[in-house]
Amino acid sequence: MFTADFSATLTTKALRAAALAACTAIAFAFPAAAHADLPACDTPSVMSKVEAQLARAERTYRDTNTLTVLESPYEMSMDDNNQASTLNRRYCSARIETTASRSRTVYYMVEENAGFLGLTWGVEACQPGMDDWRVYGRHCQTVRPD
Repeated sequence: MFTADFSATLTTKALRAAALAACTAIAFAFPAAAHADLPACDTPSVMSKVEAQLARAERTYRDTNTLTVLESPYEMSMDDNNQASTLNRRYCSARIETTASRSRTVYYMVEENAGFLGLTWGVEACQPGMDDWRVYGRHCQTVRPD
């Protein structure tokens, strides 16, 4: 009697787990519509992520200039599902002002599935001449369109 109840419970749990796995696989099997959830370059949430990334880099590596104004964002290019990658990317540029009264261009890329656990969009930003280790390539090439 105990064995029958235990196996019935085990079978029910196994079926639930299999159903959940099947639903999850189906949900990830279909590609999302092109740039359906990719925000525009001038969206406040994108701009705040760019500001935070640049401020963190300045604070960590330079400790001299701080970002005061981020203005005039515009989209340079939209790369939706090209042959090189299945991820959608929006390439953007904006002007920044620093406490040293310097005006610079910043390039940033809004990329699909590049946020937390690949579930949301993410932002990568770069200032030409300020990327000493060439993390984003020469003159910020990885966050600029081809």
